[in-house]
Parts: sequence; structure tokens; C-alpha cells
Amino acid sequence: MTSDRSLTYQELCDRAYELSKQLQDLGASSDRLIAVMMEKGWEQVVATLAIFIDWCGLFTDRPRITPAIDKNIC
Repeated sequence: MTSDRSLTYQELCDRAYELSKQLQDLGASSDRLIAVMMEKGWEQVVATLAIFIDWCGLFTDRPRITPAIDKNIC
């Protein structure tokens, strides 16, 4: 994670499953695309794993997302 802290695979898995449950509560399903729009880092790994757990499509953040694209992301 950082030079001060590490994350075990179990902790990574636990965080991903916790986020997966939250995404399901918000309506995530296998027929939905979910955007990951955040800085690179361990949190992005957790978010990506949570999306895969829910069998959702993944839309990764690009350096520049146009306003037209941004308004269509829920």
C-alpha cells in the first residue's frame, strides 16, 4: 500500500467483498458498467476487484474524460 503500511491478500479480499456488497446495494449487476475514476493506488485495486466480484463491466478512467462522457456515468 505505502511505505508505512502493507495489505495482506486477506485484507484486500475483505475490502473488495465489502465494497462489492455496497455496489450491489446501489444496484450493481452483471448488465451494468461501473466506472473507476480515481487516482492509481491500492484503493483502485480494491474497486476493480469488487466490480469483478459483482460480474459487472469495468470502465476504467482515462486521463481526460469529456463532459459528454462524464454526464453519462452514474
